Amino acid sequence: MGDAGAAMQRAQDKVAEMQARSGALDELLASGQLTDLTSTSDDIQAQLDKAGGSSNVDAQIAALKAQVAHRPANCRQETRSSHGHEDQHRKGQRLNARMFVTGLALVVLYVIIITVLLRVGVASVSSSSSPAP
Repeated sequence: MGDAGAAMQRAQDKVAEMQARSGALDELLASGQLTDLTSTSDDIQAQLDKAGGSSNVDAQIAALKAQVAHRPANCRQETRSSHGHEDQHRKGQRLNARMFVTGLALVVLYVIIITVLLRVGVASVSSSSSPAP
């Protein structure tokens, strides 16, 4: 009877250890410190999806266009006629905002390209430097 109790305790200890390992692996995968080799999508695609999902520039531009479109026509006309200097200033601000968003998008694109090139370079260097069997 003592052997059965000891075997049961060893089995429970082993289950607890495996659960702890599983939890640690899940945390490493979630933090990005460990690559999931069983996944069907690669790391670069996951990063692109993450960057694309966090970028809502198009939604913001559409919201701004909707705000401008819903302003009364007489309000837009009055602004053009009585506040010409302020209207030019606003156009300049909009142009600056568009340039900023375009520049930011280019920076993100460059970072993604450099990341891809570095990963490909690291992969090709490691595969070419490995000794022949």
